[in-house]
Amino acid sequence: MEQDCEPTDSPEEIAGNEYEQNDDINEEKEEADFESTEERNDDIVQTETDKRGKNTKEENENNLSSIQEKYGNLRHNLEEAVSTLRNKMGILQIEHFKDLPADFTLIDDVKRLENLCSDFVCSISDIFPLLKDSRECLMNINKTINDKITNEGLYSWLRNDYTKTSDLEEIAQEKKELSEAAQARLQLAEDNAQLAAAGATVSKFQTELTEAEEAAQEAIKEAEKAAEQAEQARIAAEEKRKAEEEARKKAEEEQRKKELEEAEKKRKEEEMKRKREEQTENLSPEEEARRNPANWPMFIYSIDPGDLDIPIGCVFRAMQDSLSREDIEIEKLNQKDDTLKLNENEELVGHIIQLRFTKDDVPPPEEPYAIALAHVAPKNPTREVVIKSLDETTNKWVELPTNDVQFEDIKEYRFVEARLKNLTNLVVVTKLKRERFITTKKGGKLYSTVDPRISLSIGAGLFKVNTNIELEVQPVDLGLISELRFKYESCSNLLASSPIVNFSLLSKKLSKPILVGVPVHPNHSKPKRPQTAVTNEKERNTKARPSSAAVLLSTEEENEDLLHLLSFSNGCWQSEHVALSQPKNKDIVTFEIKETVFKFLILRTKRGHTDVERIAHTLEKTLGQKSAQLIIRQSNENLNELIVQCINSVSSKRILNKLIDEGYETGPDPSNDLIMKEGDVIRLGFRGNIEPEESFDNYLVYNSQIRAKLNFLVTEIDKFAQKSIDCYRGFVQFYSKKLVKKALNQESKDSSGRPKNIVKYEEVEEEVLLAELLVKLPKPDPGPPKPLNKAPVGLKAEGHDVIDLEYLKHLSEELGEEWKKLASYLNVKKVRIQAIMRNNINSESENAVYDMLVTWAKKVPRSVNKVDVLCTSLLRIGRADLVEELKDRDSDFRIERAKSARTSIRHKAFLKVAKNGEVAKSWKKLAKHLGLSDSEISNIDTSSEGNREKCLQALNAWHEKKGSEEATISYLANQLKRCRFRLVADEIQAIK
Repeated sequence: MEQDCEPTDSPEEIAGNEYEQNDDINEEKEEADFESTEERNDDIVQTETDKRGKNTKEENENNLSSIQEKYGNLRHNLEEAVSTLRNKMGILQIEHFKDLPADFTLIDDVKRLENLCSDFVCSISDIFPLLKDSRECLMNINKTINDKITNEGLYSWLRNDYTKTSDLEEIAQEKKELSEAAQARLQLAEDNAQLAAAGATVSKFQTELTEAEEAAQEAIKEAEKAAEQAEQARIAAEEKRKAEEEARKKAEEEQRKKELEEAEKKRKEEEMKRKREEQTENLSPEEEARRNPANWPMFIYSIDPGDLDIPIGCVFRAMQDSLSREDIEIEKLNQKDDTLKLNENEELVGHIIQLRFTKDDVPPPEEPYAIALAHVAPKNPTREVVIKSLDETTNKWVELPTNDVQFEDIKEYRFVEARLKNLTNLVVVTKLKRERFITTKKGGKLYSTVDPRISLSIGAGLFKVNTNIELEVQPVDLGLISELRFKYESCSNLLASSPIVNFSLLSKKLSKPILVGVPVHPNHSKPKRPQTAVTNEKERNTKARPSSAAVLLSTEEENEDLLHLLSFSNGCWQSEHVALSQPKNKDIVTFEIKETVFKFLILRTKRGHTDVERIAHTLEKTLGQKSAQLIIRQSNENLNELIVQCINSVSSKRILNKLIDEGYETGPDPSNDLIMKEGDVIRLGFRGNIEPEESFDNYLVYNSQIRAKLNFLVTEIDKFAQKSIDCYRGFVQFYSKKLVKKALNQESKDSSGRPKNIVKYEEVEEEVLLAELLVKLPKPDPGPPKPLNKAPVGLKAEGHDVIDLEYLKHLSEELGEEWKKLASYLNVKKVRIQAIMRNNINSESENAVYDMLVTWAKKVPRSVNKVDVLCTSLLRIGRADLVEELKDRDSDFRIERAKSARTSIRHKAFLKVAKNGEVAKSWKKLAKHLGLSDSEISNIDTSSEGNREKCLQALNAWHEKKGSEEATISYLANQLKRCRFRLVADEIQAIK
């Protein structure tokens, strides 16, 4: 039914109509008041005129003219004030002005309202002088009437003594007129009160108008501020839109370049493969054997094992006679020097090495070199191990085709191999496994090898040619879901999640959709509904309801969950409005897609408002983070020796138990769980009363598959500090660079030109304190008073002299009181002898004799034969027995020195082998290769302590058994190589 709609007046017109109605009412009231006032004034004037008739005619005429003049002025002023007020009241009314809302949407309305308020204020200021003049006129009239009545009125008649009847009548008439005059004066007083009230009302109007004007100014300011904020929001939205558009275009361009690069790479690989096949077909069997990498010579290059405990840098193979071992050199690179930037979901599992030629004139190879690198990656069906090389033109790390390889001589390590034509920087990493499928025109159903529950159903005829499909799956376990619910309030409604799947194919567009199935864990927290009496046939006919269908919830269904499909594009997660279907009692969710590149995720949440995009972002960010702990352990033998490690939180107990077995039991508790990323560099610092004994490389690099560790010694800074405690205390601090939000104050101006500060935040990389762990060092026990400080004595047997500190000690024990005579024959000064006796007054005499002999031995020139001088002096004091003993000792010394000269090279080699920690641990294996029997090895094991001592004893036993002719350095080097100690073998062969 239609209704007639009258045009609606604006708020200003409505307010004007109300003001006109109020103005009419006020006008009628004021006219009535003025008419009554006029009548009363006429009566007063008439009364005064009659009264003055009794007096002189001239005075009455003067008084009447004065009253009429003042009354005329009053009437004129009041009429002018009423007219002005009536005209201005039609413009705006104060009460309605106060009720108007302060939230104006347009600045023009506010300006117009401000102009109206200004006009009204001006009108009020015009009314005030008129009202003031009117009030003064009324007061003058009142004063004049009072003066006439009091001074010259009827009171003068009352003072005269009249006895006539006519006089009494006149007196009565005069009293009557006086009463009427009193009433008139009372009425005038009331009129004055009304005028005063009118003035108060006008003052009130002015106050309210001032307040209204201030409110209008505030409203104008608020409106200007709102307009400015709206403009800033518009500018920010425009900048955000432009940034998103640029990011989208950049992502599309990068994706296009990536697709082109992959297509070009595959084309080149196929072309190279085709060329190899063509060349292979035309090659003879001898040429095929020559080009087969299995027949190439193998060069093994050793490096420092480091934290990986792998001493092999790489295994290099090239065609026969193309290169020698000396043509290539290898260098281990440090990850903390920013030599490697890991991509998302990549983990370092091997050494970072640099291969280069030692000469410049190396011809290009006929076949690419085969380079194998060792790694420590655990077996994981969701990840794959690849070799990456540094492209020197773009300075980026690129992935190489990689395959697993094994070597018979070094089976204890696992290797991956790649083919290269140029030498560069290489590294081994693990990443998410990329599955590749080839679909035909017939279509079919493809299953992921990472998770067989993930499937792709491709209809027949979707592709006209064979098409490559790539699939990358990142699993999400339920433990991570529980952790997210516990840590983040925004994830409180999260119940389960599917794996993050990255799907891509080379086709540009799809004519028909592809049916995708992914697993999503069911909601186990949902209360189970009791089974109802439904037949099996009815249950079988029940269809799965799409998740996007809108339903009316009953009270029993309020605890049900929702499924959300999210896709990743333009650097953020977005919710997709796609129908999701999940059969009952199954955890597989299916949906259809038409995109050729699609990274998606399905979330199961509780019903209600949930920010699923934020949950997806938090989930992906958490998957790239690792929970780690920092630990410090002190050696049981020396508490000043520390070992520092950064380990995964899940394996902390196992590693701590292993350190206890290795003799590192004491130390502070591990740090709290830290959020780390692959490749984070940690710097060590010190605080308190501890410091390192010597400088060391105080950096750790966190990698989840490599246990980074540092060994160093610390000592106290001030041994006299911290007297109130029984140990020295200090902290080891750990720092790392993290992204920190930093406020930036930017000065700008608003629309009125006033400066204002805008606070913006940006993420800045700064070094932050991760943790600090307390280290306690024991204080030494207070010992006996220190003896007299003496200069250290060093005496070395030179040339053919056999006299050393040991012999001088023995000689001091053999001498008696004749030592003073011997000192005089040896030309030791008496002053020195007295000083020696004074310093050893409380000690035995042997110490004084020993100090005398040391003083003599240090003063004898090197060119003098000490043996001859001492023998002569001993004969002079009658100690021929000591002379014979010294000569025998000198003869034995000469024979021993001749033997040591012959065995010095062999001894150096044996010491070099025994000092190597890896060889010392495997000394039994080396002893067996050298031909020692089990009984000999057992005897060495029981008779010696320490692996190094046992290794040296085994080498000496081998030399004694084989003799100098068979126990050669070259034979020992060959046996070390058989034991895979190639680095040590090269070192002992270089000894001269």
